[in-house]
Amino acid sequence: MLKNITLSAEQQLIELARNKATRENSTLNAQFHDWLERYVSTEHQLIDYDLLMEQ
Repeated sequence: MLKNITLSAEQQLIELARNKATRENSTLNAQFHDWLERYVSTEHQLIDYDLLMEQ
């Protein structure tokens, strides 16, 4: 289930980000979703690496 969240940023920054996403045939929402997945997976990768090094 998708859940909405509210983020705050300067209007100009949002416009620049939307324009960049459009040039990449994407949306700002899709880019944020991808970033959020990478952000969370990075932590899991670090934990996995730490467990590997402990072994």
